Amino acid sequence: MTGELDGGAAPISALDLQRLAARGWPGTRTGWVGGWLLRAGGGWTWRANSAVPFHEPRRGLDAMLERVTKWYARDKLSPMVQVPLPARTRLREQLVDRGWTDHWGAATLTADIAAVLATVRRPRDLPPVTLADAPDPQWLATYRYRGGALPDVAPDVLCAGRHPQFLSVVEDGTTVGICRIAVDGDWVGITAVEVSAAHRRRGLATHLLVAGLDLARAGGARYAYLQMEHSNVAARTLYTRAGFAFHHEYRYHGPAPEQSR
Repeated sequence: MTGELDGGAAPISALDLQRLAARGWPGTRTGWVGGWLLRAGGGWTWRANSAVPFHEPRRGLDAMLERVTKWYARDKLSPMVQVPLPARTRLREQLVDRGWTDHWGAATLTADIAAVLATVRRPRDLPPVTLADAPDPQWLATYRYRGGALPDVAPDVLCAGRHPQFLSVVEDGTTVGICRIAVDGDWVGITAVEVSAAHRRRGLATHLLVAGLDLARAGGARYAYLQMEHSNVAARTLYTRAGFAFHHEYRYHGPAPEQSR
């Protein structure tokens, strides 16, 4: 894992890609503390409620963690640090030495949009993909983040960022598939791809992916990124076949319960 993309997309460092992703899913309140980007979003999704360590702390890590903890206390949140690897391997080791727990991680994949669109076979005989600037109630009801219903703060978090757009597939008056995209210059972030359980294995996820990339390319984007759990084998298979390649991973580290009181 080099932290640089070895596939068809333009080389970009893990930290620069994390900057893009943070702009695409920033939470509802952000702030900078000593070169770290802090994001809060009512506690919904760790992406929207974690600090991204872009620079080494000038006053030392302990002082930085104290400042970060105080910042999150305003929202009654425990601090969480999103650690890009291998770019911040040393920081991860330092957090572990201080008793901070590795809670969870995800992989970041990237691709050249033109290459994906040239590779993927476009599904046929499916309803058209519609586009909106905000998620409607059916879109929100279809999105089962980690299998659960969305909290009240979810629409605010979803609508934050660089002009996100919301894709839907509606069949017989029911939303059966959704996706969210956020274009930022040459790049587009693909998030919240969801297909209703009763409508899977019909090519709807590919249908949404292709439509999202078509829209992004029309808006000037050339490359795409997405973030996914390592354990999501079905998604990994879909995106790998489409031409996405592993770029880097990140891990979430937070203080032990007794430390965060």
